[in-house]
Amino acid sequence: MKKISFFLFICSLAAAQSFSPLQRVRLASTGDSLFLRPAAIDISPEKKVYVVDTGHNRIVVLDSGGRVTQTIGGFGFEAEQFDEPRDIWSRSVVDIYVSDYNNRRLQRFDRQLNFLSFLEANSGLSEELQFDYAASCAVSSQNELFLLSQNQDKVIKYNRNGDAEYAFGYLESASAELNEPQQIDIWRGDRLLVSNSGDSSVIVFDFFGNLLRRIVSPFFIRPTGLTVIDDNYFLLADPAAGALFLVDHHYAVKKVASGLKHPRDAALLREGETLFLFVIDGNEMIKGILTLP
Repeated sequence: MKKISFFLFICSLAAAQSFSPLQRVRLASTGDSLFLRPAAIDISPEKKVYVVDTGHNRIVVLDSGGRVTQTIGGFGFEAEQFDEPRDIWSRSVVDIYVSDYNNRRLQRFDRQLNFLSFLEANSGLSEELQFDYAASCAVSSQNELFLLSQNQDKVIKYNRNGDAEYAFGYLESASAELNEPQQIDIWRGDRLLVSNSGDSSVIVFDFFGNLLRRIVSPFFIRPTGLTVIDDNYFLLADPAAGALFLVDHHYAVKKVASGLKHPRDAALLREGETLFLFVIDGNEMIKGILTLP
């Protein structure tokens, strides 16, 4: 692994409502910013911070202080290589999944990021259960996998044995609601959130693909990243609006951070009673404290 120098800057951003930035994290390699068009961030139960460094076709692992502990990837088509990775799911007990977008697959890893397997489209299945460009994924507590096929505007649900069961959200389905979807997440144990940038909304489905709610706000422009906080709240990152939004269980929307450059995604780390929020903002990562209402 290439040696990477570490720089940690105290962030000078003004506090915006419920999000108080503390640090702006940068890392440099041969004078360049570490991140290039990072698309997603996730934090594992082991408190490892995973950044999908899309422009460099790799996954960067950091500790909670911003120090790099591991990197995998690089451009390619083999195991542990990526072509424009878009998302990562590290919150399962066993496996970690990376959405390998242009390679049209998911890659599954163990907790140490050792490669285990690919999930690719199965030509023997019905067209409904085929996927093309895997933009995001999420795993339930029952180890059910949800995969977002972005260009097809649909979600495919896999059972715990890895078998595709059904799809929803696409035009011909009963729940035709998706329009340029960006990311998915699981909320309240039985709800699937989809950031729907094409019509500036967040769609809420149950696990069977039934539409429960379309969340809209005049402040949403092109929402992308989703961050579940608990059963009462989730966060939405909107890079076009330059803001983070807090959504409660009544679907009320509140802007919690503004004045950011290009916030694309965020991830939460609990330390006792303190909620640390890590925000991908442009090519940097901001660490701050989130205060709930």
